[in-house]
Amino acid sequence: MQVPVIIGVLTIGISLFCIAFFGFRIFFTHYSTYEELALRRINENLDQVYLFMDPLKFYHLSLFSSATFFLLGFAMGGTDLATGFLQGGVLGVLAYFVPGLLVRIRIRQRTEKLCQQLPETLDMLSSSMQAGLTLQQAIERGAKRLPNPIAQELGVITQECRLGTGIATAVNHFAERISVLELKIVSAATEISIRLGGNLSETYEKLGTMIRDRLMFEREMGAMTAEGRMQGIVMAMLPFVILVLMTFINRPLMLPFILSKVGICLLILVAVMQIAAYFWIKKITDVEY
Repeated sequence: MQVPVIIGVLTIGISLFCIAFFGFRIFFTHYSTYEELALRRINENLDQVYLFMDPLKFYHLSLFSSATFFLLGFAMGGTDLATGFLQGGVLGVLAYFVPGLLVRIRIRQRTEKLCQQLPETLDMLSSSMQAGLTLQQAIERGAKRLPNPIAQELGVITQECRLGTGIATAVNHFAERISVLELKIVSAATEISIRLGGNLSETYEKLGTMIRDRLMFEREMGAMTAEGRMQGIVMAMLPFVILVLMTFINRPLMLPFILSKVGICLLILVAVMQIAAYFWIKKITDVEY
C-alpha cells in the first residue's frame, strides 16, 4: 500500500516540477522578448525628446512605480484582502504606464511646437538661399538663430552633413525622426530639387505659405471639434468614476457584486463598450485633411 502511494507522490512531484520548470522557461523567454521590444521603444521615445537617460533605468522606473502604487493600494484596503488586491492592481497597472504616457505627451507637445515653427524656418531658409548661401549654410545659420526645438533638429542635420551625409539624406532623416506630413513634403521637395534641379528657395517659400495655411485650418477645425472630443472623454470615464465613488461610499454593497462572476462579466462588457464608444466618437471628430 505504501509503495503505490510513494510512486503516486513522486509522479505528482515530478509532474509539478516539469510544469513549473517549463512554465518559467517559457515565461522568461517571452519576458526577454517583451523587455527587448520595450527598451527599443523607450529608447526611440527618449531620443525624440532629447532625454539622455538609460532606457533600462526608465523601464525599471516604470516597474518601481507600479510596485509602489500596488503596495499603496493594497495598504488602503486594510484587512480586506480582496479590496486591497483590486485597488493595488488598478493603481499598479496605471502607474506602470504613467512614465511612458508622460514621455509621449512630451513628444506630441514638441512635435506640435516644431510644426508651428516650420513655416518661419522655411521662410528663413528661403531668404538665406536668395542671399547667396547654400542650403547647408542656411541650415547652419538657422540652427544658431532659431529657438528650440527646431534649432536642435537643424543642429543634428548640420552634424550629419559634417560627418559626410548628403544634405538630402540628412533632411530625410529629420522627416523620419519626427514623422509628420509637413516634414515629409519638405524632405521630398528638397530631394527632388537637389537631384533634378530647381529653385529651392522659391519652393521653400511656397511650402512655408502652404504649411502656414494648413496649420491655421488645423486650429480652426480643432476649435470646432473640441466639444465633441471632450464629450467622448467624459462619457468614457464617467462609468468608471461612478464605480470607484460608489465602492468607496458603500463598500459592503459594491464589493460582492464586483467580485462575483456576473459583476466581472458586466465590468468587462462595460469596459469594452466604453472603449469602443470613445474611439467611435474620436473617429467622428477627427477630420482628415
